[in-house]
Amino acid sequence: MPGYPSGQREQTVNLLAHAFLGSNPSPGTIAALAQLVEQHFCKVKVVGPNPTGGSRRVLLTGVGFVVIISLVMAKKVKAVVKLQIEAGKANPAPPVGTALGPHGVAIMDFCNQYNEATRALMGNVIPAVVTIYEDRSFDFILKQPPASEFIKKALGIDKGAKVPNKEKVGKLTKAQVREIAEKKMPDMNAVDIEGAMKIIEGTARNMGVEVEK
Repeated sequence: MPGYPSGQREQTVNLLAHAFLGSNPSPGTIAALAQLVEQHFCKVKVVGPNPTGGSRRVLLTGVGFVVIISLVMAKKVKAVVKLQIEAGKANPAPPVGTALGPHGVAIMDFCNQYNEATRALMGNVIPAVVTIYEDRSFDFILKQPPASEFIKKALGIDKGAKVPNKEKVGKLTKAQVREIAEKKMPDMNAVDIEGAMKIIEGTARNMGVEVEK
């Protein structure tokens, strides 16, 4: 990266690798860190260690770019659980309790952390992907609300059609489809915005929502 001395780059990479991966990081790990620093480096900030003990995170920020690398410290994954919960309202009742309880997770710890992380988003369903380790500790990441939630908000409706091929509950403009696709893009397996828009259009039709042509 122009203006970023190679010596400083190498020093940063080595510090990151040794701090988070121990005294003997693999050449592949160092190379991956080097590439990230070279491409996106602006500053490095340590976020953590994670209070649940599972990981530490390095936040690298650049112009218009933020990437969080979760470096899990030699812990065996027991399960990965996906949950859809209303922001700020997680509690031990189903679905949280029934999903996490069998794995021995401290359910209230998860609820408290989830509610704190999503409090500003109340009124939305914010999915969480929970990684549970053998020692019963956990990490979780938050996803965008389901596409159906964005569609309902855009149209001001509470639910989709019971029989979508016969009943129509609203119509999305192309601009609305694009806006939803842009929001959902980080969670989607689409290579470009046009592909993401097609996925959103398919979801809308399955809800009984027409799409402007």
